[in-house]
Amino acid sequence: MSRTGRMSWVGCVFVGAAVQGCGVGLDEVDAVAAALNDVPAWQKKVAAPSPGTRYGHALVYDAARRETVLFSGDGKSGRNNETWTWNGTAWRKKSPSKKPAARCNASAAFDSARNVVVLFGGDTCAVTEPEFAPVDQKTFEWNGANWAQKSSTGPAKRTGAGMAYDVARGKTVLFGGSGARVGGRGTFLNDTWEWNGSTWTRVATPAAPSARTGVGMVYDSARAKIVLFGGMEFRPGGNGHLADTWEYDGATWTKIETPILPQPLAEHGLRLHGMTFDSCRGKTVVFGGEQTWGYGSPDLFMYDGAAWTQVTGLPADLWARRSSPLAFDKDRCRGVLHGGWVRATGTKLGDTWETY
Repeated sequence: MSRTGRMSWVGCVFVGAAVQGCGVGLDEVDAVAAALNDVPAWQKKVAAPSPGTRYGHALVYDAARRETVLFSGDGKSGRNNETWTWNGTAWRKKSPSKKPAARCNASAAFDSARNVVVLFGGDTCAVTEPEFAPVDQKTFEWNGANWAQKSSTGPAKRTGAGMAYDVARGKTVLFGGSGARVGGRGTFLNDTWEWNGSTWTRVATPAAPSARTGVGMVYDSARAKIVLFGGMEFRPGGNGHLADTWEYDGATWTKIETPILPQPLAEHGLRLHGMTFDSCRGKTVVFGGEQTWGYGSPDLFMYDGAAWTQVTGLPADLWARRSSPLAFDKDRCRGVLHGGWVRATGTKLGDTWETY
């Protein structure tokens, strides 16, 4: 990998589990993990079968079963409630006997104490205004074989909320989102909730980010803090995309004034971006999302707890996109991305990428 600050890229082509061609193999994972101060490189992977074109799906790494879980989204033939898993070489479509209704922009996180994926909320996949049509307030969990509804009370129904699992405290944390429509508009929220596996509890924090939807939120395991970035808030005359950073310690939210914010973030903000924590480098990673005026972001940014940096040198076929979540496979030191939506052309994407 390059240490010049530019991102290097390689491509892999897969048919099923058979490698047809690849610039970097998995036997280099140990070497990659050792290069903690380097920027990520990426592999583009083409696999069959695959979840195909879709946006707005949930994507979470299941550390208990060592696979990335993809749920629902809006696909080639409209929204669906499919569940897929990715093990680094192949996608597998699961056949659960029970599953949530189809949705987009749901909030999801992996509870490592109970070894389940937690899923909440989402919308009806109305691509023009996804934040304004939440589907329900049900909480579901995935155990590797089936989905189970665990609650229908707690946070009000919403879409575009941030969610992350706080490993140190054993709680899944949810923030904000867009709730029920009032007067033809969604109600933007800034409440904080915690899920302990059976009950939601609202946390009254002394400070909090402004009400917003389409936020990114991850757990920084290096510093035992939840990190929130961006989203969209209501402003008179039109909604505004945000570029602020907040951290949550279980008691309150603290706004982080970073000394340098890269110009694309500072000027345009982001919502519906992919965001994950790269535990091998100890940094939060943001890719894609929608900027002010609806433009897709073609950039990748990293946050180390003190400052954001922009990573340049992305390839042409890693298109700017929104509603394409990121997950991080900590066992292989790989970030995982699939699909997304290009607003400028209305194109749904079906590509799979990995960082390493």
